[in-house]
Amino acid sequence: MLKFLTCFIIFISYSNSELILEKVLLLSRHNVRTPLSKSLPQTSPRQWPSWREKSGYLTSKGRLLEGYMDYKNSPLCKQEGLCDMLTDENRPMVITGKKPFISGPLKLSKSVVDSFIMEYYEGFPSNEVAWGQIKSEDEWSTILNLSRAYLNAIFTIKLISLDLSKPLLGYLSSFLLNDNSPKVVLLMGHDANIYTVLSAMDFRPHVLHGQYEAVPAGGKIVFQKWFNMLNGSYHMKIEYVYQTADKMRNGVKLSLDEPPEFTTLELKACTVDKDGYCPWNEFKTLLEELIA
Repeated sequence: MLKFLTCFIIFISYSNSELILEKVLLLSRHNVRTPLSKSLPQTSPRQWPSWREKSGYLTSKGRLLEGYMDYKNSPLCKQEGLCDMLTDENRPMVITGKKPFISGPLKLSKSVVDSFIMEYYEGFPSNEVAWGQIKSEDEWSTILNLSRAYLNAIFTIKLISLDLSKPLLGYLSSFLLNDNSPKVVLLMGHDANIYTVLSAMDFRPHVLHGQYEAVPAGGKIVFQKWFNMLNGSYHMKIEYVYQTADKMRNGVKLSLDEPPEFTTLELKACTVDKDGYCPWNEFKTLLEELIA
């Protein structure tokens, strides 16, 4: 993580000689970890790869899905009669004080796909990643749409994302809008935190080239406050900084010669120039409205 921060700050500090970087906040998803779901053995008769670490710990480093899993021969199908991921019911649950939840095929798909992509990142042999069933980028994109659909259903409905992200947005505001706060802050969280912030702040659609996930492991939303020495104005620039899926799988070390990927993010409420900077006052107004 220290190497990432060093490479990032050096890289952007020399990107424009007229601007001074005043403050940086990094909102990061945790890096590669073991699968969270402990019920994966119930979803397929196939042998799942063995991980050295416990469930949920960081590591050292549809129909289509039914076919990959051999779902119809799984213990879940044989013992509980849940055998068709296309027709079994998805059951949303909303409980006051807790985040929304969906049980059923969509949640199951999310858990399975999560395991597949973590196997890929961790560098398991190709014949062990999803049992060798995923052979192309198109197939990765197809099954990851299932994971994306689950996260979208729970975290990107506007009222829900605003409610869930408000404490985090309050913390972001207390740092970014306070002249006496530290110069650099790193916040570690989960894909849910990134999804709710992206939705609540109303970012424009973007593409992370070289990645299968919309919110990749280890990726960061980087908020940068800049000062223009020529006219005395302040600006905000927001970028998604991440590694490509292949570099994560191959364990490529970040350096000035192998920097992370940068994708400029745009807020609908903040007019950006050709270099991705938006006026500080517009960004400040947005934050104040979100936490009001």
